[in-house]
Amino acid sequence: MKNKLPKALNELADFLGKDATLYAVGGSVRNFLLGLDFDDIDITSSLPPSVLIEKLKGSKFKVADSNLRVGTVIVTSCDFKAEYTCFRQDSYPVGGAHTPAKVEFCTDIALDAKRRDFKANAVYYDISKGIFVDPLGGMEDIKNKILSATVTPQKVFSEDGLRILRLCRFAAELGFGIEDETMEWAIKMSDNVLDISKERIATELKKILSADVRYPSLNNKYAQYRGLKLLDQTTVLTKLFPVLKEGKGVAQNPKYHDYDVFEHIMQTVKFAPPSVRLAALFHDVAKPMCLARDGNMYNHPLESAAIARRELGATGLKLSNAEVDFTCRLIENHMYNLLNETKTPKLKWFLAKNHDIAPALISLIRADAMAAKGVTSPSADRMESLFNDMLKAGVPLCVKDLKIKGEDVLDVRPKTRSEILNKVWEKSVKYDLLTYEQQLKALGDIKRQIIKEKK
Repeated sequence: MKNKLPKALNELADFLGKDATLYAVGGSVRNFLLGLDFDDIDITSSLPPSVLIEKLKGSKFKVADSNLRVGTVIVTSCDFKAEYTCFRQDSYPVGGAHTPAKVEFCTDIALDAKRRDFKANAVYYDISKGIFVDPLGGMEDIKNKILSATVTPQKVFSEDGLRILRLCRFAAELGFGIEDETMEWAIKMSDNVLDISKERIATELKKILSADVRYPSLNNKYAQYRGLKLLDQTTVLTKLFPVLKEGKGVAQNPKYHDYDVFEHIMQTVKFAPPSVRLAALFHDVAKPMCLARDGNMYNHPLESAAIARRELGATGLKLSNAEVDFTCRLIENHMYNLLNETKTPKLKWFLAKNHDIAPALISLIRADAMAAKGVTSPSADRMESLFNDMLKAGVPLCVKDLKIKGEDVLDVRPKTRSEILNKVWEKSVKYDLLTYEQQLKALGDIKRQIIKEKK
């Protein structure tokens, strides 16, 4: 592993060697033992941060405060950066709020190992000597590809509810199994996830939704689906999003669907590419509500988008406005042209107005079809083919793409210029008016029509 570490980290270990042994620990060590790449490197030793800072004064290494209360600082040197946390023991408040109430620095590596989450993440690498130190048997868990708690799983999950989400994520990303007692207590302690900040939940959820692409060399197909199913098994998924639970057992027309609403949603995530999986997770959540209210599910796209906005936005996971808007637009439009009967001019206009989400929307429609009956979507195929033709032909995707310029509408009252240009754009998209002359003629026709209407 020594050769895989940055040169600066080996230099740091040698620099501190007379005072303390410097270790790499956590994901980097686990991944090395699995033959996987790693980027972030967590380092640790028995030196408290104050002592470390003092020893590094005047050296090539700089220390930035991160969280001195819990013994964590950031060590940097040129392009090298690592998070350092000294050996410690933690005490947590009742509940699973992630942040320890009391931290005691220590010099015992075994005590430090026991405050971590899973044995596979509690293997240490002595950087100077080039040897692994394994206080809890984590190397055996890595060899057997299983996750088990460092101490009793009851203690591990009672301290930090986020660890249940991490359990599901690691299992999905790495293709690991979960030890029976660890899973049993993850289920029993699942209420603790409600004590976690929304931002942390969002981070873990998004990692689970992209679990299949975290380590490409594993070829871990459908890992995101397994991650969600593990979240469901622990009951965390429906505790975080009770609206998903409403879809369990809600049957759909067997002519079009093989699964109930809940499993259809899971299957859609399974077949969707990473960029649209958040939309896939919420695309049909309003179906049970619509069925109960209206006796049918016709209005579910708009209702599902409204639910997604609530669950993902400022009152929910606090995702950015851009991400929420993107996701909700996909959900609102995922049933468009379902029967593939939309006339070509109208479909082109739809694609132009939604050109920024068109590829993602096509992917979501395809995943929805696969999740419904395991079939491809002629609608998505047609939309993709038509959109590609539009791009190749140079069809204007917004008003700014028109060949006509501002001077061509100077004779029009300022208040009506925008209306006229939008009508020229629409006509140009629908009927392939791609040249300046064609668009100028359309402009004249629209001007005359507006003048006639106002007389």
